[in-house]
Amino acid sequence: HAPATLTPIQQQHLSAGNPVLLLDGSPQPDILLALVIGAADGRSGTLWATLDPGYIWNTAGNLRRLAPGTEMCVYASKSVALTCPRLARTQTVAADPQMAGTWHWEAYGEEYLTATGPIRLGLEYAAPSWTIVMGEPRSLVMAPMEDFRRTFPLVLLLATMIVLGVSHVQVRRSMEPLRALTDATGRIARQDFDTHVTIASDDEFEDLAGSFNSMAQRLGRQFSTLTAMSDIDRAALSHSDREEMVRTILDRMDQALTCSGAGLLLRDCKDGNVSWSVVRVRKGQWQKNAATIGSREMAELESHLEALVIAPHQTRDFLAPWSPAAVANLVLPLARANIVIGVVVLEYDDPTVLEGELRASRQLADQIAIALANASLLEDLDALSSGALTALARTIDANSPWTAGHSERVTHVSLMLGERLGLSAGDLDTLYRGGLLHDIGKIAIPAAILNKAGALTDQELAIIQQHPSTGARILSPIGAYRDTIPIVLSHHERLDGSGYPEALVGDQIPLLARVAAVADVYDALSSPRPYRPGWLVERVLEHITDGAGVLFDSAVTHALVRVVEAGVIQSPGMNGAPSPAVLREESLGNSGMQNAVSLPRLAPVSGR
Repeated sequence: HAPATLTPIQQQHLSAGNPVLLLDGSPQPDILLALVIGAADGRSGTLWATLDPGYIWNTAGNLRRLAPGTEMCVYASKSVALTCPRLARTQTVAADPQMAGTWHWEAYGEEYLTATGPIRLGLEYAAPSWTIVMGEPRSLVMAPMEDFRRTFPLVLLLATMIVLGVSHVQVRRSMEPLRALTDATGRIARQDFDTHVTIASDDEFEDLAGSFNSMAQRLGRQFSTLTAMSDIDRAALSHSDREEMVRTILDRMDQALTCSGAGLLLRDCKDGNVSWSVVRVRKGQWQKNAATIGSREMAELESHLEALVIAPHQTRDFLAPWSPAAVANLVLPLARANIVIGVVVLEYDDPTVLEGELRASRQLADQIAIALANASLLEDLDALSSGALTALARTIDANSPWTAGHSERVTHVSLMLGERLGLSAGDLDTLYRGGLLHDIGKIAIPAAILNKAGALTDQELAIIQQHPSTGARILSPIGAYRDTIPIVLSHHERLDGSGYPEALVGDQIPLLARVAAVADVYDALSSPRPYRPGWLVERVLEHITDGAGVLFDSAVTHALVRVVEAGVIQSPGMNGAPSPAVLREESLGNSGMQNAVSLPRLAPVSGR
């Protein structure tokens, strides 16, 4: 059947040959479709048809079915439902179906979550748009969330366990290298520079271990260099023998560097003649040879004061003592005031190692140059000091031709006695200086008294006996000679208190003064004086041994007998001194002069 009326737009649309879709009736209208058709005789008309809703809404199942639980409704208007399988066709929507969106549905005691959208029919069928509503029960929609809510704690627990497990493994992988590096750092702090860390992790820790090993190696090399430099300084100050000092220096260089051998050429200049000697060590074997350095080679050394590398096929005269087994020789000249005073030669079996040690070896060579220069200065100072003391002693002895050489001979005998007594090197040095200076107070004694052939008056004897105190006063301002003052002051003291100037008794007399006293009496009695000839050694020994324990220290007296018997010291005899017209014995304490025949053996001499 045809509807009562069509809108002008529908009529125009139909006249244009297009189909028109209409709804007829309520509340469940029929769906009508109109189409203009023409007959063979030229007549035309409008064909109206009622559409089958089952076909349209796919209730027969010919088309793809909806997902389980999903509901679909089509509304022509807010209150007219064209289809709604489960829900009542009269169910109204909560909003205008023409407005797309989401809204809630309540049906059969269950809440539906819905979404809407338009079916636009205006362009094709000149009809108002329909609204399609898709709904799904909330319980069905939220079922995955409920499943997730139940499984999430388990998933979270499993994930946490996995993370903890992976973290534990990773932490162990990190802690083991860190522990190894920490232990190695502690060993480095304890100066164990041979520490080597091995980490095979194929990551940053392996790179860090490599850097650490390289750092430890460099630190070890630098520390060895610094230690060697310190030892070189100590050797220069502690060894009086230059060859022993050189051996210590080379031994330290051989330990601090990776060279296979080390040697040192030393310049010696005596009486204007320059010579060179070589001391070298290779694999623990020491050698000492003579060497020569020509003018051309010296010019080459002076032009390469930093370093000179000499390959095996290159020859130098000064390398003749060295073994040809070395692959390369590193030559390090030692200069002072632009004058080559020595040459360090290092032998290397691996030339690649040589380049890495240039800086350290140069540092050591500079320290050796300083050590040699200091040693030379100390030798010069020692020689100057010794020469000055000897000159001063000779000046003292020159006050009288009868005492020429007396101080030097007393020093020699004192040193022999000190060595026999086992005195320390420091005591022997003090004894040496004290022996040369023991009579320095005689500078204040007039030559007429010293050279007097006759008997001394009491006043002259008192002047003689003042020379120990005078000598002590002369030396007191000189701090370096302070330890020699007891020798100068007390070398005329005697164990029984009969000596002068302080009449000390026994152990009140310093040991070194007791040694010098015996040496002084031995030389004084053995040497000629203007008042008597020199005694024979046998008589001198008899006099001194008779006074052992009374006048002289028994141990010192015994030592004198030993060294005389060994032939280490001898009587000076007349020693070229003029024969006096009148000979006399030395004054005996405060008893005045006596004839030589009646000389008491245990009486002390006056000091002339």
